[in-house]
Amino acid sequence: MKCVDCKHMTSSANKDMARQGFSQCDKDPAGHTYLSPRRDRKCNLSAPAAPEDIEKRIAFLEKRNG
Repeated sequence: MKCVDCKHMTSSANKDMARQGFSQCDKDPAGHTYLSPRRDRKCNLSAPAAPEDIEKRIAFLEKRNG
């Protein structure tokens, strides 16, 4: 699963990192790891996000990438 498709992804914690294309996981105990939301990952904590949330995230990422 990609982070962009997971309900635990957040980009609101650090707007500067979000503008650079990175996100964080709400389940990350360290709280300071930034991930590429489009990279496939094997994660035991992943859970599907709502389709409307995924659409908003993809739109944000596409807008950011020009």
